Amino acid sequence: LSNAVKFTDQGGISVRLSLVEETELDVLVRFEVTDTGIGIDQGDMNRLFAAFEQADASISRRHGGTGLGLALTQRLARLMGGDAGARSVPGQGSTFWFTARMGKSRSRVEKLTSEFTPPVQELQAVQAYARILLAEDNKINQEVAIALLTQAELKVEVANDGFEALEKARDGGYDLILMDIQMPGMDGLQATRSIRALGLTLPILAMTANAFDENRRACQDAGMDDFIAKPIDPEQLYVALQRWLPSAMIAPNTAPAVAETIPAALLKIPGLDTHQGLHVLNGQVAAYVRLLRRFAAVQAEDMPHLRESLSQGDRDRTRRLAHALKGSSGNLGVTSVQHLAAELETAIQDERNMAASERLIHALTSELQHLTAAVLAALPDVTASHVVEADWLLLQPLLEQLEPLLEASSTQANVFIEPHTSLLKAALGNLGAELEQQIEHFLYSEALVTLKHARVVYPRLTAQ
Repeated sequence: LSNAVKFTDQGGISVRLSLVEETELDVLVRFEVTDTGIGIDQGDMNRLFAAFEQADASISRRHGGTGLGLALTQRLARLMGGDAGARSVPGQGSTFWFTARMGKSRSRVEKLTSEFTPPVQELQAVQAYARILLAEDNKINQEVAIALLTQAELKVEVANDGFEALEKARDGGYDLILMDIQMPGMDGLQATRSIRALGLTLPILAMTANAFDENRRACQDAGMDDFIAKPIDPEQLYVALQRWLPSAMIAPNTAPAVAETIPAALLKIPGLDTHQGLHVLNGQVAAYVRLLRRFAAVQAEDMPHLRESLSQGDRDRTRRLAHALKGSSGNLGVTSVQHLAAELETAIQDERNMAASERLIHALTSELQHLTAAVLAALPDVTASHVVEADWLLLQPLLEQLEPLLEASSTQANVFIEPHTSLLKAALGNLGAELEQQIEHFLYSEALVTLKHARVVYPRLTAQ
């Protein structure tokens, strides 16, 4: 379909599915795409399904691509008991097809559709004791993952690097670990090997933006059980978790969704794909807006570190910073920054490409400045600093609502506290600032201790 769209300037494209043969147990189905595009010479057809081949050498310059798609399609089709092929007339169009053998369900279509439960609701059936350890050093990526996991009603704790993940895993009590691969100090592969050396057999799922076969093999060799690509796809995440967590059937969650709309000003920002960002966060508009505001407020601070590490010749740190920026921007749909950061990461890996790395850092700095300014203009900071008098009558019920969120380690605490940080600091001083920082970094247990300590220091906060 992608190729048909690329090479068809006029006319049309059609998709057909047909039954080739049927047995008691399975069916052979044919899928084909026909277009009225440029067509292919017969002499080129024989090599079209070979790896790294294209009908015209200029195609990769005009449209991109490696010439692997058709070769992979044919190999997958043959693994599924079918095949793949094409027929074409130059100037008139092409038809590409594949066949695949598929098992037959014993259920009627009506029964299958009526019983379908979205993966996030399936995960809400996981037994109450299920606890997830999230090992991730990037704060934006932490919040994205936590928002998705808590939406599935899973309990989450955060490890900020591999050393912390190892210590928390040693303490025990987790049912599964989500492990980022590229972390400073001890990376995800080292942490996994160390955890396995302790004799722990709980599932460990890798999370990384590098989804090539060699990365998957490295994860498996380190002792990981599964693999989740970044930017995170919610359904892929939920399905992977279902494979590894104990669960039971439940009725679908029929609670009405809260109606939320994306601020209109965000939709007009070049380089920002709000559809992608909302997809990653599974439609959670409030979480998306909050994370986008934070990204815009703090991400530009990475650029001086990037330039400094590159000028000092620390290519590993520079590449790691570019990789982190690529991941966090991709998770939020900041596609212009994501693509530049990906190019920078690739350029840094080529030691001969110093000039290209410097040009990309300059372009990345400029794009971040323009985009973050546009985001902050579209999303005025609801916590902008201004003088707020200590309103003790308001603060007391606010803390009463916050406390159960902290006890449940719920990321709703972050959403709840954001509009009230000025009030917290005005009333509680350093304790208020400490409480805000602890919640911002998901240190809910520590925040709960700080909240209770504030009640001791300020007796007027104790409910009468």
